[in-house]
Amino acid sequence: MFKIIPDWCKHFDEFWASIRKRNLFFIRLRYLAVIALTLFGITADKIFSLKLSQTQSVAIFIIAAFLLVYNVAIHKFRNGIKSDAAEFNPVHLSILQMTIDLIILTLTVYFTGGIESPFLPFYIFHMIIGSLVLPSCIVYFSAVLVSLSVTAIALAEYGGSLRHYCLYGLFNAELYNHLPYVTITLATFYVTLFFSVFIANKIARQLYLQEEHLLKALNELRTSNERKQKYIMGVMHEIKSPIAASQSLADLISGGYLGEVPEKIKEKIERIKLRNNEAIEMINDILRISRIHLLEESELEEIDALELLEKEKEKVSAQATAKNISIKLVPPKGKPRKIKGDARVMSLALSNIFGNAIKYTPNGGKIEALTIFKQHYLEIRICDTGKGIPKEELEKVFTPFYRLKRDKGKTEGSGLGLALVKEIINQHNGEILLESPSHLGNEENPGTCCLLRLPYSPNEKNKTELN
Repeated sequence: MFKIIPDWCKHFDEFWASIRKRNLFFIRLRYLAVIALTLFGITADKIFSLKLSQTQSVAIFIIAAFLLVYNVAIHKFRNGIKSDAAEFNPVHLSILQMTIDLIILTLTVYFTGGIESPFLPFYIFHMIIGSLVLPSCIVYFSAVLVSLSVTAIALAEYGGSLRHYCLYGLFNAELYNHLPYVTITLATFYVTLFFSVFIANKIARQLYLQEEHLLKALNELRTSNERKQKYIMGVMHEIKSPIAASQSLADLISGGYLGEVPEKIKEKIERIKLRNNEAIEMINDILRISRIHLLEESELEEIDALELLEKEKEKVSAQATAKNISIKLVPPKGKPRKIKGDARVMSLALSNIFGNAIKYTPNGGKIEALTIFKQHYLEIRICDTGKGIPKEELEKVFTPFYRLKRDKGKTEGSGLGLALVKEIINQHNGEILLESPSHLGNEENPGTCCLLRLPYSPNEKNKTELN
């Protein structure tokens, strides 16, 4: 028994997606065929001067009506078909469509002249389309059946055992009973049919093999990346241990537990502690990014963005109070809706944004967060009255380890915060933008607005509005 679906395709989403797209393309093409067949039945006499008998006219309209009903049914129920190799799936739907289409085409050819029919070349077109979707064994088997069907009709009409429906006006004389014409037409039809199937199937097979190789290469790349991330995490943990130990020693010295420390030395020790904290923060950011990369699938759940913002505001309230910075959650705009995402990493993203806003906002400043529920996505705007970001550096700040030129050596930080946020938002098929100056800022402190645009479902990326 031949295998309809290759093993490598069973869990390959791109394979199933391509089959579904092609099935939909053929459904839409079939609507055009219904229109064309109906117009042919109506205008054959007026435009093409072809005389159809009453039987031929009725047969053509019945075939067009059946084609329309069957196509509407397929169109309606196709979305309920699962991409599961063990059940009725899109490939089986393709086979079913091809079988019914060939039967309909055979009837059309028979009632429009048989071996003389102008629709005979559509067999070749149909088999080429089938070669793009179905396995070679199915396509060649179908080509043999088509050849036998056409031959049987031609010979039966030639022998007089099957009535011939002529398209009067197409040829000056009837050719179905002219042996040289029948022989040459059938021979040409066989050669063209099988050669077309061979070429189309070979091209399609090469494309699927390339997809298979790409899939294997992608899996190998993912495995390699996982090993790299695990190695990085291991190294970072090892580096973190001696830094944490030196931090503890610095705390002991600056705290006076080992004796009185002169002010000059204490200042240097405090500087050491700041650098240690910066190093630990950098290591923690690298570990967080590595963990996100190692997540094969996000743990999607319903997230209330307003609740999440409230929680993050509470978490950073102590930091904000220490600098006399007010944090305000502006009443939301639009009808509230929940988004789907990984609450843990979304919390991490918001934490980094609020942390940056507090870090770069001078004492007595303010931060505002606004949520806007749009048609296809949620927009979160977090604005501050901080130092702002130069226009030429707005995009660069998303680069890992990048620090603003003015802050190098002056403000502690790893340069990984916004890179981490961008990674998280991308993972949710969202978008992050920075605007500077912000509407809250002034000439001295222009401020920055961080905009997060998140689709209500991660699968809605293509619907995201960018207005």
